[in-house]
Amino acid sequence: MNISIFQILVVLLLIIEKISSIPPTPPVDEEEHTNGRLQHYIMRFDIIAKSFKEEYLPELGKLKSLFEATLAKDSMKEKLLLLDTYNDNLSNDFADYLQTELDKQYINEDILIHRWYVQEILPQLNDHLAKEAQIFLDKIQEAHKIPGLDEKFELYTKAAESISEDLWDYLNENPEPPPVLNAHLKFFQEYIGYLLQQCVVATFENELRSLLKEVEAALSGNDNAEKLRVVDFFDEVSRKFGSFLNEKVIEFEIYKFGE
Repeated sequence: MNISIFQILVVLLLIIEKISSIPPTPPVDEEEHTNGRLQHYIMRFDIIAKSFKEEYLPELGKLKSLFEATLAKDSMKEKLLLLDTYNDNLSNDFADYLQTELDKQYINEDILIHRWYVQEILPQLNDHLAKEAQIFLDKIQEAHKIPGLDEKFELYTKAAESISEDLWDYLNENPEPPPVLNAHLKFFQEYIGYLLQQCVVATFENELRSLLKEVEAALSGNDNAEKLRVVDFFDEVSRKFGSFLNEKVIEFEIYKFGE
């Protein structure tokens, strides 16, 4: 089997589809969706500020304050305008540096999601597959440590090329093998736990608590059919609840994997 780098990159997205995102649904509330986008930027600004060039910190602080002030307003027009044009009003040097830092954050976040996933399934693999998974894990961790954007992306791409045919076939099994299902379930368990700590989930609290019980029962049990049923249930929630899960998962990913 001749595996192309494009195919490998595609499968890297597919194998974490269920743990890194809920199946997309149209936003029920456009304002909620827009507010979420603003909040995500604010969270990302806080993260990159920890290692930002000191000379640009004042501009980053002003930009964050602008996003916070706009988030607090009622005007959807102002919110959408800021999201579409904020980069236009920045100095060229700062805009370029900011975009590079955001791009590095996106890649690092993706790397850490994959690292978490591999670390979850690794102890449950046979010796051969565990060795193959460890090779991939070592390579993405090397990419994670690289400070430069271009080199980081290049190493991450090479890590994808290191996936063996055996590991590729294992990750593409249908139905998914128990270690993969358990990884999905553990992600959902942590995600729902995070949501229940937020003060904005009152509308869905009963649904979340009920879903959490099912996830925990499936995770602790040995019934693979039940594990699959619970994992697939996330594809079948109501449109409003599904939209809520879809909106908030990005926030959770930034919270858990952002750096």
